[in-house]
Amino acid sequence: MPLSGAGPQVLLGPLYGHKNWEDVEKLGTPVKLIVTGNMTIDDIVLPDGRTRMGLPGGNALYASMAASLWSDGVAILTRKTPGYPPQNIQKIAGMGICTDGMAPFDRQTMRIWQIYESDGRRTSIQRNLVVGGMESYSPLPADIPQSYRRPSVQAVLLCAMRAENQYQLAADFAGRGVPVLLDPPEVEQEHERQRLLTALQYVDVFLPSLQEVEEILGHGQLHRAARQFARYGPRYVVIKLGQEGCLVYRRQDDSFVSLPCYNTRAVDATGAGDSFGGGFLAGYAATGGDVLAAACQATVTASFAVEDYSYGGLLRTGSPQATQRLQVYRQQNSGRQFGREEDSE
Repeated sequence: MPLSGAGPQVLLGPLYGHKNWEDVEKLGTPVKLIVTGNMTIDDIVLPDGRTRMGLPGGNALYASMAASLWSDGVAILTRKTPGYPPQNIQKIAGMGICTDGMAPFDRQTMRIWQIYESDGRRTSIQRNLVVGGMESYSPLPADIPQSYRRPSVQAVLLCAMRAENQYQLAADFAGRGVPVLLDPPEVEQEHERQRLLTALQYVDVFLPSLQEVEEILGHGQLHRAARQFARYGPRYVVIKLGQEGCLVYRRQDDSFVSLPCYNTRAVDATGAGDSFGGGFLAGYAATGGDVLAAACQATVTASFAVEDYSYGGLLRTGSPQATQRLQVYRQQNSGRQFGREEDSE
C-alpha cells in the first residue's frame, strides 16, 4: 500500500477553553480519544551537562497534548497529586483536553531524573520515595469516569505504567470494543514481563522502543522482535528507533515498512516517545486504523515535541502548522510501502 494513498481523513483542531467536559459534550464534542498514564515533575540532565530542573512532565501530559494537535475530543486518565502544578493542569484544559479523568490522589508528586546520553539513550531515576509502589500512582478501571465509557470513544492509548495496571485497563477497554494502543513500561522482574506479554492479547497496536524491545525479549533484532510480539495478539507492532525513525509491522501479511524521523533541531527529547504515541492515537482513529498514516502523523508530532523543553514545542504548535509539516513529510516519503523484510544480523 503506497504511502501516497494514506493519510488522515480529517485533521481537526482542538476545541479551546473548555474545562468542564460536560459543557463540551453539550456542544457536540464527546470524548473520542483517551490517553492514560502518569503525571510527574522531571529534572533533565543533557549530554553536555546542562540541566533543566522542575519541568512538568509525565507520559499522560505529553501524549494527550500531542493527540490534541490533531483531534478534538481528547481526554486524559491519570491520578493527580496535590503537588502537581495547577497551572499545568489549566494548560491541559485550555487545549481542549478533558480532565474529568484526573482522579485526586493524596500522595507526593513523582519527581524523576531524566538523564540523557549523546547516543540518545535515557536513564530515568525516581528521586523521591514512592509510598505504596509505582502501581499506586497509575490509574485502574475504577478511575474511569462515565464520560469515558460512552460509545463515542474511538481508541485509547495506554502509556507506560506498571504492567498490572496496563493489563487491567487493556482488558477493560478491549472488553467494550475500544481499540487499545499500548506503550510498554520498564520491566524489572520476570513476572512483570509475563504480565505485559499477557496484556498484548487485548492490544491492537504495540509501541515499544528499541531499548524496550531489548529489555523485554533480550535481543535487538527488529523484524524477529516484531513477529514475536505479534504472536501475543497485536495486529500491528511499531518499534520506535529515535533518530532512526520507526519500523512498522503488519501481522496480516507479515510485512514491514521503515519510516525516517522528521529532520529538525532537537533541543530536548523528553516526551518524544509519548508524543509519538499521542500523534499515532489521533491518526489511527481518524483514518479508521490506517497504521502507516498514523505512523507518519506520530513521527511529525514527535518532531514538534523535541524542539523545546518540556511541553513547550507542543504548546506553541497549532493545527495548521502540524498539518503543513505532515504534508511535507508524506511527500518526502511517498514511495515507502509495506514489504517482506528480514533481519541482517
